[in-house]
Amino acid sequence: MFTIKQAVKRFGIPKSTLYRYIKQNKLRTIRNPFGKGIIILEDEEPRLLELAKLYRAKREGGGV
Repeated sequence: MFTIKQAVKRFGIPKSTLYRYIKQNKLRTIRNPFGKGIIILEDEEPRLLELAKLYRAKREGGGV
C-alpha cells in the first residue's frame, strides 16, 4: 500500500494527477486507519507503473 507521498516519490507521478485519478475512481483507495490521508491499494501498482511510464515519456519529449 502506498500513501500519496510515497506514490509521488516512487513513481514520479504528480500529486495533482493522483488526486484526479482518485476522484474519478480510476484508482482504488482507502482512508488511512492509522492517521490522516489516503492509501492507494497495492493491487493498483500496475496502473501506477503505466502512469509513471506515460509521465516519463512526456518529460523526455517522446511520444507515448
